[in-house]
Parts: sequence; C-alpha cells; structure tokens
Amino acid sequence: MHILRFITPLLLLLSLGACSNDPGTVDPISSQDLGTIDSDSDSGTTPQDMHAPDQTQDLDTLPPLDMDGNDPDQGDHGTDQGDDITHDATADLSQDMTSPREVDRSNIIAMDREVPVYLPEDFDNSEPIPLVVALHGYSTSGGYINNYFKLEELTQQTHVAVLIPEGRRNVSQAKYWSATDACCSGQSLNTLEDDDLLFLRDLITQAKTRYDISKVFLVGHSNGGYMSYRMACDAADLVDGIMSLAGATFNDKERCAPSRPVKILQVHGIIDPLVSYEGNALYNIPSANDTVAYWADYNACQTEPSQQDNALDLIGASSPETHITSYSGCDNDASVTLWSIEGGNHTPPLHDNFMLQVLEHLDD
Repeated sequence: MHILRFITPLLLLLSLGACSNDPGTVDPISSQDLGTIDSDSDSGTTPQDMHAPDQTQDLDTLPPLDMDGNDPDQGDHGTDQGDDITHDATADLSQDMTSPREVDRSNIIAMDREVPVYLPEDFDNSEPIPLVVALHGYSTSGGYINNYFKLEELTQQTHVAVLIPEGRRNVSQAKYWSATDACCSGQSLNTLEDDDLLFLRDLITQAKTRYDISKVFLVGHSNGGYMSYRMACDAADLVDGIMSLAGATFNDKERCAPSRPVKILQVHGIIDPLVSYEGNALYNIPSANDTVAYWADYNACQTEPSQQDNALDLIGASSPETHITSYSGCDNDASVTLWSIEGGNHTPPLHDNFMLQVLEHLDD
C-alpha cells in the first residue's frame, strides 16, 4: 500500500508530461486568437468547431487516466480533432468535384421572341461547345427546320448546342427573315429591314453570355440561307461560319463588307426551280458559283477553285451525287465551298447524317 501511494501520483505526472507541448515549441492553434481564424469553406468548419486544449486547467479537475494515459471516455482514439477536420474537407471537396453543374436550359428571350434551347443531355458547361443557330425557310417554321435537319437528334449525336428561332409574320401571315433584297420582306416589296439582324445579334450574344461557346455557326434553308448570308455580311463579329441550303448572298457584291472572314458552305440542288442554281438577275439572285466566288474574294482566298466530281453522298443515293467546288488559302482559314447536288431540287431529301457532315466541315 505504501508503494502504491507513491507510484500513482508518479504515473499521473508522467502522463501529463507526455500530453503537454515541449516548452520550446508553440502550438499553432492555441497560440492564436480563435476569433481571428477564417472559416474553412471546404470542410464547413467554423472557429466555434475548433477548441484549443485548456493548458491552465487545475490538476484536481482533470479526468481520470487509464494506465496508457488515455481518457477512458474517448476509447483508444484519443481526442485529436485534426484527423476529423481533414476527413470532412476531403469528403466535401470530393463531393464538389463529382456533383453535376447546374445548367440553364430555359428558353432565351431575345427582343420580343422566345427561342428554345437544345443541349446534349450530359452537358454541364464545363468545356466550350459550338453553337448552331438554325433558320427556317419562307412560310415554314422552326419545327420544320428541326425535323428537316434533324437538329434535336444532332445534340445527342455530338457535342453541340442548337437554337431554333422563328421568323416574324409578314402581311400575308407567312413567317420570313428580312435577309437580302432578293428574299424576303414583311411588305409586298422586298424592302430590307434590320429587325431580324438585331434580333439574331441579341440571341447569339445572350447564348454566349449563358454558355461557354467556342464557335457560332448559322445554318439555313432557302430564306434562312439568305439570312445566314446577311448575318455573315453584317454581323461577322459574331459568326464563325455558315451553311446555306438553296439560299444566296447579295447579288450586289458591294453591298456586303464583312468585318472579318467567315467560313462559307453553300449547298445547292442543280435543278432547284425556286432559287435557281444558275441565278436570276431579274430577282437579284446570284448563281451558286457567283455566291461562293464573291465570298472567296471577301475572304482573300489565294487559290483558284478546285473541283471534285461525285465526291459526296448527301441524299442517300446509290452512289455519291454531290460535286465539290472549294477555295482555300483564305484569311483565318475561312475556306469557301460549294456542294452541288446532282438532281437536287429546292428541298432535296437529305440523309440522316447531313448535319454531321456540315458540322464536320464548318468546325474543321
């Protein structure tokens, strides 16, 4: 009994010495004013969550220690909170990295028009994406061009965002785009208006603000093709490339003065009875070949056009039916190309991969 009276206090003092800091070191937490420690945004801990040990506590109030120097209420793990804080921060960081980003998929309202937005299902806006703005033909609709070009399917086949706006209605209640002096107008005569130009500028600008857009392409059929050229002429600062199916540029070459080169793809049926492949001076329609020749000049292309016959299949024929005329050596690599569909009319029966071929060309 006399031996135990001396051993027990000795073990207590040795245990306390092992838990104390070396007199020559300073504990980094306990030496600070806890009120000045910033909250940890990753772990969610705040200054109130972290408690420095009270080193001035009276020895008589210390909890009993077992023979290993541990508080029996804490088990074998001790009271070190640092491991818990590190664990919480790592868990929260992992959750942040794996959780999907919130993406605004709502319609865009530009001026007085509401435009649907089509995005890939897995799109999280974490990397740049090309934007396609699709323009319908005269008296048709966004729904028509969506089905004809298979645009919704396109967003699930490849990494692309799509906007499908609607034109306004003219005095005949037909939807149209005020594109060139050849086509079309809200009045009985083809008087050029700026409403659609300003609307599309606003639409594209809003899309670029909302999403990380890498490039902007306009694609259009007939009147929508004309409007795509209008945008390339008057809004080149926002447009990287266009595809016009059965449309045309301004017949007056001096009317167009793009602020920078724009990649051009003209697609035209050779037997188109409405927008003639050969053009129509009476209606201010340049030929398909004149359209691309004008743009080769605008883009300062350095080479004569090359010709490849029967090089592409665009309509699902038994053999390639489309001829390629292309200008290269252009400023900013803005090539100018004509795809001429042998036997193609104003609305050729395009195969399912048509828009994939168009995008591969424009985004090359």
